[in-house]
Amino acid sequence: MVSLKFMTDVSQKKLDHLGFIRVEPSVPFKAYIDSYWFINATCTTQQGYQEFLHPDGGMGFIFNYGNALSFNGQKDQTHASLDGINTKSVGLVLTENINAVGIRFKPAGASVFLDMPLHEMKDQRLGLPDLNSISFSDLYHRIPEQKSLRDKVSIIETTLSQTRRQNKTISTQSTQAIKHVKESQGRLTIKTLSQDLDINQRKLERLFKAQLGMSASEYTRIVRIEQARTSLKKTNCSLAEVAYELGFYDQAHFSKSFQSVVGISPGQYRANGKR
Repeated sequence: MVSLKFMTDVSQKKLDHLGFIRVEPSVPFKAYIDSYWFINATCTTQQGYQEFLHPDGGMGFIFNYGNALSFNGQKDQTHASLDGINTKSVGLVLTENINAVGIRFKPAGASVFLDMPLHEMKDQRLGLPDLNSISFSDLYHRIPEQKSLRDKVSIIETTLSQTRRQNKTISTQSTQAIKHVKESQGRLTIKTLSQDLDINQRKLERLFKAQLGMSASEYTRIVRIEQARTSLKKTNCSLAEVAYELGFYDQAHFSKSFQSVVGISPGQYRANGKR
């Protein structure tokens, strides 16, 4: 029997109006899965609820049982899709009947469950027919048949067990590279990263492309901006101080890099706490 462990953080509390729940994966899946999430609510505003999905190097399945979701102003008519590796923040609008379930992979985690090259999914949202995945298509129909949250998580993990590619693993070098980038808050250059890990720079790039679906520089930028968002929300540091702490040349360079990922300037982001 699956033992549920719920995950709670500050960002999750801001989603209480969506009936948002995050559940940790069981031990066999912790290396690959960040969480399973569930939302179930009725939208009480005419314009809908707007949220923002910020890139973190991961990707995930979205199974939608409510009204169509809108991504960056475009309605997604598919009921189930794979949200590929994003390099930019995505605006999400939820309206009327909101009911969805998701599987969020850690960086590189999806590589052991999917046959399609991950780099072909970068900044793409693919319907399940495009993935040619009978297992996940079947999962979409089986989730609502389960009576309890525990049963829903159990059927998800059963499907993951069945789709796990035994000939695929997350390489130790990839794991170490991801860890180094996170520990440095994205401030490492690719040259320094390859030297620290004693990996040829071209081999390092191939690893990122194959197992994360993006280049090493794209991942370091995402991690760096993720840290910037945290600093802007949790501290009163000036934009210049945040830029300095994260190793940007100057505030102008920081603002340009931030806007290229998030879509708005650091000042606008700080003023709009909901993002």
